Amino acid sequence: MFSSTEVWSGIRGNGSTQGVRLNTQGQTLSVSNLDRLIGGTSSTRKDVVTLAGTAGNTITVQALETLIGGSGNDRVLLTSTGATMVVESLETILGANTGTSLITLAGTTGNTMSVGYLKSMVGSAGKDVININAAGSIGSTMAVALMETMIGTDGLDLIATIGGTGSNTMFVKGIEIFLGNSSASVNDVVHLDSGGNTIGIAFLETLMGGSGNDVVTMSFKTGSANLQSTAGTLAVSSIETIVGGTGGRNTAILLDVGNTITVASLNTLIGGGGKDVVNVTLRDGTAVVGDGGIPWSTTGSTMLVSLIETMIGSAGDDVVVALDNNGMTLAVSAIESVVGKTGNDVVVLGTGGNTIQVESLETLIGSAGNDVVTVRTSRGATMTVSAVESIVGNAGTDVIYLGAGGNTVQVEGLETVIGGAGNDVVTITDTAGTVFVSGVETVYTPYQTLTLSGTDTYVSLPPAAVDTTPPSITTVSIPDAVMKIGDTVTVTITVASDSDTYTLGVGSTVGGFTLGNLTKVDATTYTATFTVTSGGTDVAAGSDVPVNIVLTDTAGNSNTPYTTAISQGADRIDANRPTITSAEVNGTTLTVTFAEAMSATSAAGLTVTVAGQSRAATYTSGSGGTTLTFTLASAVAQGETVTLSYNPGTGNLTDTASNAPDLVTNQSVTNNTADTTPPSITNVTIPNQPAQVGDTVTVTITVASDSDTYTLGNGSTVGGFALANLTRVSATTYTATFTVTADGQRTGNLAANQDIPVNIVLVDSASNANTPYTTPISQNNDRIDTNAPPVLAVPTTPPTLVDTSATDTFPLIDGQLSATDLEGDTLTYSVAGSQASPVQHGSVTLSNGVTYDTWSTGPGGTAYVNSQTGHYAYVFDAAFLNGVPAGPMQGTGTFTVSDGNRTVERQLTLNFTGANDSPILSNDVRSLAAIDQGIADAANTGTTVTDLLASAGTATDAEYDSPFPLVTVLPLGIAVTGVTNTNGTWQYKVGSGAWTDIPTGSSNGSALLLAGSDRVRFVPSGSGFTNTDTGGLTFKAWDRTSGTAGSTADTSTDAYSTGSATATISVDAVPTLTATGGSKTFGVGVDASTSLFSGVAASTVEAGQSFRGAVFTVSGVVDATEVLTIGGTDVALTNGATATLTGLGTAGGNASVTVSVVGGVATVTVTGLERSDAQMNALLGGVTYKNTSATATLGDRTVAVASLTDSGGATGAATISGVSTVVSVADVTPPVAPVVTSAALTNSATPIIAGTAEADSTVTVTIGGA
Repeated sequence: MFSSTEVWSGIRGNGSTQGVRLNTQGQTLSVSNLDRLIGGTSSTRKDVVTLAGTAGNTITVQALETLIGGSGNDRVLLTSTGATMVVESLETILGANTGTSLITLAGTTGNTMSVGYLKSMVGSAGKDVININAAGSIGSTMAVALMETMIGTDGLDLIATIGGTGSNTMFVKGIEIFLGNSSASVNDVVHLDSGGNTIGIAFLETLMGGSGNDVVTMSFKTGSANLQSTAGTLAVSSIETIVGGTGGRNTAILLDVGNTITVASLNTLIGGGGKDVVNVTLRDGTAVVGDGGIPWSTTGSTMLVSLIETMIGSAGDDVVVALDNNGMTLAVSAIESVVGKTGNDVVVLGTGGNTIQVESLETLIGSAGNDVVTVRTSRGATMTVSAVESIVGNAGTDVIYLGAGGNTVQVEGLETVIGGAGNDVVTITDTAGTVFVSGVETVYTPYQTLTLSGTDTYVSLPPAAVDTTPPSITTVSIPDAVMKIGDTVTVTITVASDSDTYTLGVGSTVGGFTLGNLTKVDATTYTATFTVTSGGTDVAAGSDVPVNIVLTDTAGNSNTPYTTAISQGADRIDANRPTITSAEVNGTTLTVTFAEAMSATSAAGLTVTVAGQSRAATYTSGSGGTTLTFTLASAVAQGETVTLSYNPGTGNLTDTASNAPDLVTNQSVTNNTADTTPPSITNVTIPNQPAQVGDTVTVTITVASDSDTYTLGNGSTVGGFALANLTRVSATTYTATFTVTADGQRTGNLAANQDIPVNIVLVDSASNANTPYTTPISQNNDRIDTNAPPVLAVPTTPPTLVDTSATDTFPLIDGQLSATDLEGDTLTYSVAGSQASPVQHGSVTLSNGVTYDTWSTGPGGTAYVNSQTGHYAYVFDAAFLNGVPAGPMQGTGTFTVSDGNRTVERQLTLNFTGANDSPILSNDVRSLAAIDQGIADAANTGTTVTDLLASAGTATDAEYDSPFPLVTVLPLGIAVTGVTNTNGTWQYKVGSGAWTDIPTGSSNGSALLLAGSDRVRFVPSGSGFTNTDTGGLTFKAWDRTSGTAGSTADTSTDAYSTGSATATISVDAVPTLTATGGSKTFGVGVDASTSLFSGVAASTVEAGQSFRGAVFTVSGVVDATEVLTIGGTDVALTNGATATLTGLGTAGGNASVTVSVVGGVATVTVTGLERSDAQMNALLGGVTYKNTSATATLGDRTVAVASLTDSGGATGAATISGVSTVVSVADVTPPVAPVVTSAALTNSATPIIAGTAEADSTVTVTIGGA
């Protein structure tokens, strides 16, 4: 383990199983040949570790932030605490079975890595290939992002993309479930490996198949991930099978040009650009992936389609519905229903014959085979039909146009049939109604053949005769014999003669058993059967057998139920098996009683188990009655558990109808065998420790194992003391107790190593008792002391003390203790002390004249006792009792008495009635800290009530000031009973609330309540303050036992002090200044300095005060050579500059000057001054400005007196305005006279004058003289 401050660059292990724990400094180092590495725990300093060496590393890591592999094969194991780590260039990472690990891949070249047992992984900027079957892991669940390739294990692998990382394009191999990101802004694309894949997907946008057979399902369940009802839209390419599931609206979009695909349980399918062939299949209840049966549709499917050219149905009922209104041309086979929309929909039926329902189609073309078409809507249909053999209409108005080329078609339920260009032959199968026929050459009806040759004709069909006569049952009979469970009984039904053939109506029964197998014998006789099943209703011989039979003819007519009962003499129905009502055993005799008479010849099939072991039994007697008797091979002992079982397959027991009992397994048998064995005691013990009078001693009695529960026999004793409270602990252990008593003679004393006599008898539930057990107990520390303890009596009427709201004193309370001792020993009295209140000894004579030698002092006072006489007294602590809150309270004092062997104690109760003591406030005048006349509102923070009370005098409260407070200690508050607002206003603030004026009507009867943390302040108004007290508050102390801060209250109760006090505040007038500034000029290179102010008049206003500070501002500062001279001392106007004003400070000391420059404004602060008004006038009047540079930056500088501070008030500071001087820093030196160097001008039309002049000067040329 690193020491706390070490920083290393590398570690090389010695190959053992030792490891390294890093400190919290944050290490960047390389390691090799280590077995284990634990990072530091700092939240700010991170560990970056590189695995060194070329041979590779196998290492367990924990709490690292970054891990970089080396050139060898590196294998990293994570601990069960989990990990969040950035990794690069590793070959293998293994997580733990517990803990959550988030691995982020680094680098730009990509990573190829084997992993196992990881929960989350984020890819790098490169191409990352991850194999998740490291360490032979079978099945994995992992959240990933930014990965390019994922390779699964042999088990079920679930991959989920991580939200917030954008879209993913990923190649997967051997992955069973892929969960994309559900965000609408994310587009996840998955490419499947070649060779065929079976995969479940959810929240995925695009799936690209491989070269093999790829099966994808949108509905699955694995563990707690239940995606059975997920809906989604998936674009697919090169996928062979799509399973949508039945949970949600799943849509598949085919991306390829021309697809041949198999689908199951898909809601919507949208084709691609080419010719798409779709095979509809069914799935059973076995999941495609995951676990648990998925409720696949096994009766066909209903699918919305678009841009599909061919649909091939399944063995179920398949419905195809057009998705949009664009029209479709669709070839179908084995499809049961096709529903179009408002576009032009053309359906071509496949060869081999079709039976299909259609709706909203414009054209239907049949094919080779017998095609039967039914209109599935009652709204009517108008459709062109070709090459179809049969058309069946619906309840609406159906109009059928026959295609060209001639048609031979059978129709039913149509309203209009219009022929085509060829020879059309129409067979109308309706037996009633009217059909309009046009352009048809031949029409066949059930009544005649019409040769129309295309003539428009209404074909009217007469209605057929209707059969309305129901079947008529005349008698019903069954064999007159006993019928048992399992018998099949033939029922003969006689009916009125009818050539029709009937069927059984639902609910037809005989004897409550359902009829079946109705068979017509002739025109008047039918037979049916029923089977007697267990649990039916028994019918006694001679009783009526109930009948309820309905027959239905082929026209749908049914008779009123035939309910005439069958009445015969021997047709008993026994539909219930015999049951055992009880079983009991006594010795070797087993008696079994049944609910009905039984027949038996042997004990075959009967198994008797005694105490877990089988015991042979033989049949004895009872056949023909309800009780059968069997004899066991050996007797059952008392208390043994007995059960019986019966197997009807191997036994011969039956009731009188030959029904065998049901299978019986381990039915309890009552054991009535008598008990004659007495209890057997093997050992008796007591704790090996001393016992004394009053102690209850537990005796442990060990017995031979017995399930019975014993009682104590009379006279059972240990040590001569009677036993009681016998308790069964287990089959071999009992406990009992005895109490040590005294006889005044100590005759029962036994030494520690002396044998303790025993005499114990136990009695079982059969009254068997053992011979008394008398083996003594022999131990080395079980002394029994029969010395009786003394008896101490205390007064039973508690003394009472009463507190009042005033500060009380409390009288001494005394009394007499009394004690007795059975043996007459000398008694000594004392008090019970404690570590906090130890017992003390000496001699003290109290005010009652009694001398005490023992006492103990506690919070409430001191308890005294005379150790010889037992006289006691209490002297109370008045401060403690006055501090007791209002209400009753009990205190106790504990006194003891000892006979030299035993000590006993008793508590003496004291009653006390507490009162809330009023707080006490001295009348000393309190004061608030002085403030300035012009104090800003934000700076006027006032004074807390606690500080106000502490500013003078005293404020006390008995409850809160108690040396041992019994209430929550709260600072005292005040009740404001009066306010005087002179030259301002007094205000208060409760907590963090707003400042509020103190009501001018405050009084003793309506006082404003303020807590200790609340504040009061004075807001001055007007002028003329001269550092004197202004206004005032009158208040009482408030103990906060009633009332609420910020409200008002009557102060006559005990929550308020009787006396009042006042508080005042001093307001200081701030200094004033008048002076003349104006505009001044500082000539660069000419002036030594420029004075700034004249006519200075500064005043502290109050006599006896002096000026203590000043602040100047100088704006427009540019050069480091600018100086302000104060009191004869130069102060550089540069940021951070300082200066000392010698002799101008307090008591003749020095004052200090500091400078700060921000944005060209210098702030010059003078502190530590002590100047009178006249001295301050001279100081300010002598302030000058200068710039020591000959090349000073020209421009204006504004010098102002910003504030002055005097020695009065809170700060004594006043902001000064209007006292400033603008100093123009200017070049006032005239330029040097120019020098002309050119020759004289002579007769030149463009004369040129050459010479020299000072830079930036203006040269004036005068022509014509002067």
